[in-house]
Amino acid sequence: MNYTISWNIGEDVNQPWEDPDDDCEKISNKIKWVNKVLETYKDETLRDWARKFHGDGRKGMSEYQKEVEREVSEAFPDTKGNPAGIHSEFQTNPNCTTDDCGAGENAPVIGGIIDGESFSIMEFDSDGDLVSADDDLMNYFRGQNDGFDGIMDHEKQHVDDLTSMGYPKSIDEWAEFEIRGFKQELEHYKRQLMEKDCEPVF
Repeated sequence: MNYTISWNIGEDVNQPWEDPDDDCEKISNKIKWVNKVLETYKDETLRDWARKFHGDGRKGMSEYQKEVEREVSEAFPDTKGNPAGIHSEFQTNPNCTTDDCGAGENAPVIGGIIDGESFSIMEFDSDGDLVSADDDLMNYFRGQNDGFDGIMDHEKQHVDDLTSMGYPKSIDEWAEFEIRGFKQELEHYKRQLMEKDCEPVF
């Protein structure tokens, strides 16, 4: 079954010195990371490379995603100069009954990953309307990840796209699908900067 994964860089990255209590710095670094992710997904040459060597179907989409993650991880080396580790925390499962996952066939589920196992955080119907939410799990993940609410905005965009358009079927569709999700996450962090009266990040 198809699913989408929300991924983040590891915590031990080689960023300018940051005060652990400085929310502005934390949010700014999240914005810098998302901006790099968006830049990489928008890179047409990377899409062309994946199509040329792996085709435009699922294999190409999978290899393309790996290459996007590789480029982003190399842009944020850890404190030893190695590419930052990518870790997955959340996923959106289309939960459709056919392999094509067409519009109107999906009842997506947003799951949070604990020790490799996904637990349902929010469930939606085929119109993209919320059916149920586990508040205890949401509070747990919010306590574990200070970017949780931004990531949920990202995942909810995937829910909207899955129910209205279906699962991506080409590299271009996959890239644009992820761009829309990361744009929602970016807007969340920008709002946080404004609410905390932080300096804007360009």
